[in-house]
Amino acid sequence: MNNFSECYEDDLECAFFDLDDFATTHVIDGKECEVVLIENNRTDAKMSYGLMKATLNPKETAINKIVYTLFIRESDVRNKLTANALMVMDGKKYFVQSVVLVKGVYQIALGIHAV
Repeated sequence: MNNFSECYEDDLECAFFDLDDFATTHVIDGKECEVVLIENNRTDAKMSYGLMKATLNPKETAINKIVYTLFIRESDVRNKLTANALMVMDGKKYFVQSVVLVKGVYQIALGIHAV
C-alpha cells in the first residue's frame, strides 16, 4: 500500500498537471510548462477607473483588473517568487500578489491591469 506522499505525487502528475484533465501549457519566464490557471476575478473598467484614476495616464479612460491563480511545480519555476515580483506568462507581464509553496507546488496569485 502506498503512503500519502506517494499517492499525492502520483495525483499531481497523473491528474492535476495532466493536460487532459486540468493543466494547460504556458510559457512562464521563458520556460514552457504545464500549469493550472484559474481566472478568479475580473473587475470591470467602470468600477476600477475611479479607484485607479490618479495613477493612470491622463489619456486613459478605463482599466480592467484581472486576477489569476496559478499552480506550478516548484521545479518549473526559474526565478525566486516573492510578492510584488514580475512574472512573464505567454509574453505578458503580471505582478505576483501572493505566493504559497505546499509540497512542491506553488500557488501564485497574479494580477494584471489591462486598459
